[in-house]
Amino acid sequence: MLYNLLYPLAGESGFFNLFKYLTFRSGGAMMTALLISFLMGPGLIRWLKLKQHGGQPIRDDGPASHLLTKKGTPTMGGLMMLFSVTVSTILWADIRSDYVWIALGVTLGFGGIGFIDDYLKVSKKNHKGLPGKKKLLLQFLISCGAAYWIASVTPEWMNHHLAFPFLKNVLLNLGLLYIPFAMLVIVGASNAVNLTDGLDGLAIVPIMIAAACFALIAYLVGNAVYSEYLKINFVPGTGELAVFCAAIIGAGLGFLWYNAPPAMVFMGDTGSLAFGGALGTVAVITKHEIVLAIIGGLFVLEAVSVMIQVASFKMTGKRVFRMAPIHHHFEKMGWLESTVVIRFLDHCGDPRTGRSIEPEVALMDLPFAKGKHYAVLGLGKSGRSAVRALLASGAQVTAWDDHEAARIAAQKENAALHIAAPGEWHYLAFAALIASPGIPHQHAAIAAAKKQRVEVINDVELLVRANPNATYVGITGTNGKSTTTTLIAHVLKACGKRVEVGGNLGTPALELAPLGKDGIYVIELSSYQLEAMNSLHVHVAVWMNISPDHIDHHGSMAAYIEAKRHLFDRQNADDVVVIGVDDAVSESVARELIAGKQQKIIPISGKDAVKQGVYAQHGILHNHMAAQQLLGDFSQNKSLQGEHNGQNAAAAYATCVALGCAHDDIITAMPNYVGLPHRMQWLGEVSGVTFINDSKATNADAAEKSLRTFDNIYWILGGVAKEGGIESLAQYFSKIRHAYLMGEATEMFAAVLENQVAYSKCGTLDVAFHAATKAAEKNGGTVLLAPACASFDQFPNFEKRGEAFGALVQQYRMGGGHAATA
Repeated sequence: MLYNLLYPLAGESGFFNLFKYLTFRSGGAMMTALLISFLMGPGLIRWLKLKQHGGQPIRDDGPASHLLTKKGTPTMGGLMMLFSVTVSTILWADIRSDYVWIALGVTLGFGGIGFIDDYLKVSKKNHKGLPGKKKLLLQFLISCGAAYWIASVTPEWMNHHLAFPFLKNVLLNLGLLYIPFAMLVIVGASNAVNLTDGLDGLAIVPIMIAAACFALIAYLVGNAVYSEYLKINFVPGTGELAVFCAAIIGAGLGFLWYNAPPAMVFMGDTGSLAFGGALGTVAVITKHEIVLAIIGGLFVLEAVSVMIQVASFKMTGKRVFRMAPIHHHFEKMGWLESTVVIRFLDHCGDPRTGRSIEPEVALMDLPFAKGKHYAVLGLGKSGRSAVRALLASGAQVTAWDDHEAARIAAQKENAALHIAAPGEWHYLAFAALIASPGIPHQHAAIAAAKKQRVEVINDVELLVRANPNATYVGITGTNGKSTTTTLIAHVLKACGKRVEVGGNLGTPALELAPLGKDGIYVIELSSYQLEAMNSLHVHVAVWMNISPDHIDHHGSMAAYIEAKRHLFDRQNADDVVVIGVDDAVSESVARELIAGKQQKIIPISGKDAVKQGVYAQHGILHNHMAAQQLLGDFSQNKSLQGEHNGQNAAAAYATCVALGCAHDDIITAMPNYVGLPHRMQWLGEVSGVTFINDSKATNADAAEKSLRTFDNIYWILGGVAKEGGIESLAQYFSKIRHAYLMGEATEMFAAVLENQVAYSKCGTLDVAFHAATKAAEKNGGTVLLAPACASFDQFPNFEKRGEAFGALVQQYRMGGGHAATA
């Protein structure tokens, strides 16, 4: 309701613009439901105690402890949740959404059935309540109406279909059976949750977990961009159910405050039937019915245990369990209620591992480190990973990070870690100093270690020493490393190879799985990492390109290139170098390597024909390694558009051939590659405007790739400028309709664009976006985020910048393709 009332006022105040964000409204719904539950709880519990006198009737044949611990506790606590969820959802959701009213209707309808059941139990002082057949009849009537309503508002091409997880294009047309199936899902979910609600906290926590999962699912399924990227079915309008699910989470947290052992109130059928039905309804609407059975595995277990018990008793006169549902079976075996609850919730947290808190990170075993003392400098992602692996392998670790927060976090995570400033280190006691990527080699600790001849290495070096028999593919270059790395890994996996991928890409090296002779590590390597490698031997070295970058770290372009050249260290005649020749520096390096005749050299290009190599022209991939061969047309793959991606594809093909993959397998796998976010990522076309997210373009050379690829560009750029600025991009200025400047580089870039490209000084990304889309609406074209800058003036990293751009595109799409007034 607030959305409908306040969002139209967004033009008058920027604050009201917040109400168009689903994430903001979902958070508001959750907090509102939580607050209502906290405020409503004490008074409702007192009133229920007064009206119910003896509380919920306890079964005489149940666990004996229940007669002592649960007697006198009031039921119908679900009323608190129903009220909280209803008010919060109506307040924060778009009340024009049919899906919201369907979900609320089922929730309140089933809550009404549960209320009648609870009322009969309390008033008659009997645990039987409403007869089962009447209860099911009422549930099926409500679910029948809901199923018809859902079918009438769901897009026709999928309104009677069953979707399968991970298989976007596989839809089973149920035809006339769809309505009964949907009814069965809703009623089944309702009763499964009802059966689970027998111990304090046992039902409400899985309800919140499932609601959180379906809040995310509803958001993604209702988002055209994310659903396309994740290859899931797009169901327009389901995003509003994220608000509804968030309200369930908030209400659940509030209820849990009063339901935690020993419970002050029970949910009763009023709540369990209602919210089980709610989950079933959301699953049907989002076409994730099968996923509900996975997320709600505990509910399925409880329901199946009852079915088995009833079937066995009717057919054989014997019971399989001491009592059903199965949680009572374990109580009958002598388990404490709290033990049953904790163990059941522990195994419902993660169906793969049985862990409910945080997934354990795999730790690489480093047998050579046992009993030795190591120093770790830098406690970011790779530094913390090194600390964990070293400690787990029996080493002693002393560490430091210049940021206090990082030191505190690492110490909290590893009690055995010794934190000390480098000035206090006894360097000669260290077997090695593990330096995190990005720490300049001029750092005092590194200088001191080298002076005392202590080996300075990194986490990738530890990986190599721990897995000496594996095959290594190392990818480096200024731009395109990540796309090439993931493309190579994608093809190798499709060809049946055992592959681990990581390094500079994101997953720290020591969190990869150990591999033997049959395994291949595909590692993205930065110049920072390469300059601290003492034993890395890459069997296939992939060098993409070179342009000025990280000069502040290395001191000069020559030093930067020299750091990159360490990729070839320790290679021999059996090894391969795949090297791009589209820039002068790389071409020169390739000539040197060919003249040296130490390795097999395969040149690659994204634009020109190359002898004895692989190249791409206009989206067509060619192989000249032997006889001339046309490999395939990738021009229609939106993840491999542009000359630079042609070079990436050429590198992947050459690498995979060198590793023994069959030609046909490579060509089959490549078109299925889904590109990385923020790397010239196609976000869709709305009202004739195409949106491209190239937030990873943090320098001019990277931005050149997208400028070269597209025409009629409305260019959003700026941030913290890199060395060289954007002068090198002048040859593409004729393709730019208008430039929209933001961040620190505004004045610097404006001076370059003056009298060449029309530009506007926008300050921030949102202002630039609205101005660009408004201009692009008139003539069509491409709104391109290719900042040619680092993001640190306005965003923590390029990922957050790209996510913000994606959110703006989604808002534009939700607004019907009309630019908001900046």
